[in-house]
Amino acid sequence: MKFLVINGPNLNLLGLREPAIYGSRSFAALQDFIRASAADAGVEVDLFQSNHEGAIVDAIQAAYGTADGIVKPNYAKKAAEAYANAELHLIDGGAHGFNRRHDAEAIRYLTAFAAL
Repeated sequence: MKFLVINGPNLNLLGLREPAIYGSRSFAALQDFIRASAADAGVEVDLFQSNHEGAIVDAIQAAYGTADGIVKPNYAKKAAEAYANAELHLIDGGAHGFNRRHDAEAIRYLTAFAAL
């Protein structure tokens, strides 16, 4: 049995980013743990990590016919953590379409941040 294990955004910073929350073990240590645990269970694993959604989609699609399953990340929360850790001003660009209200809101945000 073979699984693709996908590690999503920010996991590459394990051990460096907020060790009080996530611990001091590195991403390499996590990968070693996954490989050893899989070997003990008689399971083959391919490990993949990306901070980019498109690359994750590409990896999932490449697994068709080559893996029996995928262990997937919950990366929506990770994206939110990346925003929080960036220490930058954020503008919500979550509109699904553009209209006058969204345009006015974007201009208001940009004007406010320009004054900082």
